[in-house]
Amino acid sequence: MKSMKNIILTTAILTSLFIITGCEYDNYKAPESLLTGTVVYNGTAVGVRSGGCRLELWQYGYPLRQKIDIYIAQDGTFSARLFDGNYKLVRLSGAPWPANNTDSISVTVKGNTSVEVPVVPYFITKNETIIHDAGVITATCTIEKLGTLNIQSLQLLVGRTALVDVNNNVQSTTVTTGLTDLSTPKTITVTLNDAMKARDYIFARIAVRTSGVTERYYSPVFKINLK
Repeated sequence: MKSMKNIILTTAILTSLFIITGCEYDNYKAPESLLTGTVVYNGTAVGVRSGGCRLELWQYGYPLRQKIDIYIAQDGTFSARLFDGNYKLVRLSGAPWPANNTDSISVTVKGNTSVEVPVVPYFITKNETIIHDAGVITATCTIEKLGTLNIQSLQLLVGRTALVDVNNNVQSTTVTTGLTDLSTPKTITVTLNDAMKARDYIFARIAVRTSGVTERYYSPVFKINLK
């Protein structure tokens, strides 16, 4: 009988501990501060493939630090829900700009916080125009070289939605020749297929790929009215 009482008492204690622990987890406060930012070159947002490039965030003051991956949207913006505190923001490789792992950015998050992350892309496009005429989309831009690597290709990407990149497009044209001399504007065209011609509007974007670099630099997205 005594043994049975001990078992009942032990079970009651364990159950109470489980309930208390469960309540503690349930009452654990989630991060409430929002860190927002933009990856920029000379104050202008840098276009990328949505989710193709990321930053790393590390929080100071913790013995067992873990990184927080922050993925960059196609317009160069990013956001993360965080606890208030001091963080280190690191630019990574695999982007259309060189990695700079040793030169981190210190960010103090206190409530909603905004930050700009400066980068220097290998190439950028400037003075972009994208127009439609008789079923042909024509893009013109100047290309500026900022790094030491060579240019591999220039692309014009056309899609049904505003999400346009090398993985999200309906039609595209890639040019790999005539890119040695960047002193003159470059022109590239896409002839729309019948399904795309039938639409009221489409979206288009220019992309520049650097030799040996997977991710491209992208222009802003243009909405092109067809009718």
